[in-house]
Amino acid sequence: MVSLLFILFVITACIFTIISHSDAQRPIRAVRAINNARIDQNSFLDRDMIGTQLLIEGFQ
Repeated sequence: MVSLLFILFVITACIFTIISHSDAQRPIRAVRAINNARIDQNSFLDRDMIGTQLLIEGFQ
């Protein structure tokens, strides 16, 4: 019984690991990287607008 629960736990952990490292988070990471690269002369509001626009474009 304990081994069955352990196997179930391992399978669940593998599923969560696969989901957390899936391609769904890559556009968000790309937007964060672009926002960090554009800090130089843009104001915070401009960077936020650029990030929102890129995020929308990334999911289209």
